[in-house]
Amino acid sequence: MAVKVIRVIKEFQRDLTKIVKQKKAFYFASLIGFIVSIIKVLQTYYIFSFLFPIEYTPLMLLTYSFIIFFSSLIFSLIPFPTPGGLGPVEGVFVGFFILFGMKEHKGLLYSAIIRIGQFVSISIGLINLAVKMFLKKSDKKEEVL
Repeated sequence: MAVKVIRVIKEFQRDLTKIVKQKKAFYFASLIGFIVSIIKVLQTYYIFSFLFPIEYTPLMLLTYSFIIFFSSLIFSLIPFPTPGGLGPVEGVFVGFFILFGMKEHKGLLYSAIIRIGQFVSISIGLINLAVKMFLKKSDKKEEVL
């Protein structure tokens, strides 16, 4: 067991060294990650402004958006023994909504909107992957003929 852990750590170090040596790719990936993070904060902000159009000021909604975003990052590091973290993640969202003085059913609605967005984006990625695999197979068949 310990030998396997050491092997995995050494492979991780080797791969990380390769990534860091390719500076352009590393900076590009970091930039993409940063842009995605900003988009997630804005997504949360716009969902909040939809759920609470008059009740909170834009600055409060933006502050709550950052808190939810960074809390989601922290909680994503904790492995929940459920598929996709379904259940505990919703509980965390509801807990934060209650902490912010909001109604708990809006926390569940927020969570449902986020899950639907994840489902749509994953579906688009899977369809894209399936199309690319299908085109690759059809190209190989044409080469054989």
